Amino acid sequence: MSFSGDLEHLPLIDVIQLLQQTSKSGTLRLTGAKGECQLGFRDGFIISANHVNTGFRVGSILVELGIITRELLDLTLAEQARRGPHPPPLIALLVETGRVKPKEAYRGLQTVIELTIVEVLTWPKGRFELDVEQILVSDEYRYLPDHNEPPPQVSTQNFLMEALRIFDEKKRDGSLKQESLDGGDGTTPPDETISADVLGLGDVESLGRRRKLPSVIAAPEERHEDESHRRKIRKELDGFPAADQERLVDFLLRIGVPPPLGDGHAESIPLAVILFTRDQLFSHTVTTCCTVRNVFVFATDEPQDLRHIVEQSLARDLTPLLVIDPPGGGSEAFSEEGTNATLQGIRGSYPALRFIRLVETGNDDLALRALTAGALTALAKPDRSANPAAFAGNFIAFAEAFLACLQQAAAPLGRVQLGDFRERLAGLGSLTKPSEVTLSLLQFVASIFPRALTLLVSGAEVVGERSIGLNGSRSVSPATKFRIPVEQPSVFASAVDGGILFSGQAPEEPTLRHLYGHIGEPHSPKIAVLPLKSGSGKVLALTYGDFGAAWATPVPVELLDVFARHAGLVLDTMKHPPRA
Repeated sequence: MSFSGDLEHLPLIDVIQLLQQTSKSGTLRLTGAKGECQLGFRDGFIISANHVNTGFRVGSILVELGIITRELLDLTLAEQARRGPHPPPLIALLVETGRVKPKEAYRGLQTVIELTIVEVLTWPKGRFELDVEQILVSDEYRYLPDHNEPPPQVSTQNFLMEALRIFDEKKRDGSLKQESLDGGDGTTPPDETISADVLGLGDVESLGRRRKLPSVIAAPEERHEDESHRRKIRKELDGFPAADQERLVDFLLRIGVPPPLGDGHAESIPLAVILFTRDQLFSHTVTTCCTVRNVFVFATDEPQDLRHIVEQSLARDLTPLLVIDPPGGGSEAFSEEGTNATLQGIRGSYPALRFIRLVETGNDDLALRALTAGALTALAKPDRSANPAAFAGNFIAFAEAFLACLQQAAAPLGRVQLGDFRERLAGLGSLTKPSEVTLSLLQFVASIFPRALTLLVSGAEVVGERSIGLNGSRSVSPATKFRIPVEQPSVFASAVDGGILFSGQAPEEPTLRHLYGHIGEPHSPKIAVLPLKSGSGKVLALTYGDFGAAWATPVPVELLDVFARHAGLVLDTMKHPPRA
């Protein structure tokens, strides 16, 4: 699976866990203001690492740990240089000559991997990209004592959790502040060096006995986006005219500029664009545009990965949008039958999943069938081999159309929801009865959640009044007057006693179990509970919402809170009308 994105959207821990879950191999490149780190994966396990600080090498680590002397390291490096154009890795040579025991050599490698992960955890910003065509096998960063043996498979889960715990403790006690990790201009201030000791790695048992480790951090390197794009274009379009390559580089630089504030993108729903493609140029183009617009991008060419990616997207409160490449290329997965089967399979699990179908130029039949099946749109994608002379211009036109589709997929839905909110909010002012207010709040919650329920507060209980969606109908129905005791502690008790809105994962508690005994337990644990308060602060009713049998989507908590508060003010005005 090849994918890329922003570490602000998907933290390193989640990236590593996803690679472990999907048993992927490749090189994970992690780029920040200080430079680039790399982690090598094989079958989901980390097997190698390159730290941004060139001082964090296996040989230096072994010296710092007292496993070998500097003289012995220099001797081994000289011997390695004499082995010709394909010398054995440093650690392999140390083990082969009996200068280091395998267990100690492995500990040196594991230390470099651990320090690389912790280094990236200190970055407030960064990008990641998995290169599935290359597995990082660095001369100084792998442990391979026998060419017939696979590299060691390093599990990082326990270390990641421990490193996060220590990292959080350091931030809480003031010894490690987030602003000290970034100078504001993307550089690290010279008087705020981040080292292993600052992170408290000497206290982590998994690192073995207390270590004296290098604390020098490499100077930040200036990033040149144009060179990055140029390298990608040269790799993907080798043999194409230089003028066409530069034209595409200019296009990537143009779409890689963040949009100006106030152009409406802030109202867009948070998208996760999932590309089912083998086209690295297409993936790079979409990632370049989307990253600066806070849209997360996955790319994979394996159908079995899609479920993991959709679930990761939903767990991050992102709305997944699947994009399927045109059939072709001799691969069964990308034949027309294969792509149709992939689409049917993933939509069978996630019926509400939206998708865009890419087709070959001239394949109108596939485009029509895709639209009939519910595609947001079907776009003709140019084939670089069909008309090479016109490919650059055709690809730019296609990419611009595709990016416009992405903008429409996100922004209009956000604007419709916001417009609906404004219209409903304005309608509250014309209501004259409390029952109309509770109904309006119920209908607004039901516009976000498939199931919504009004519960009137009666002493230590809440009583079901009206509902939408409990019986599969979108019309308002009676809630059969069932009664639920409000037990402490519970989200209902917090809403009734403290007037606190709740939105998030439903906790395991008796009150909710009692409720689900009447309405059935939802498929997703994401719920919302809105208190309706009078002017005196007394909570008169609760409005509950969940996703029923559907999978959860992002919830506009701020809109829910504003609407519920305004509904309370309208109720108070009914009791105390303004004097003439």
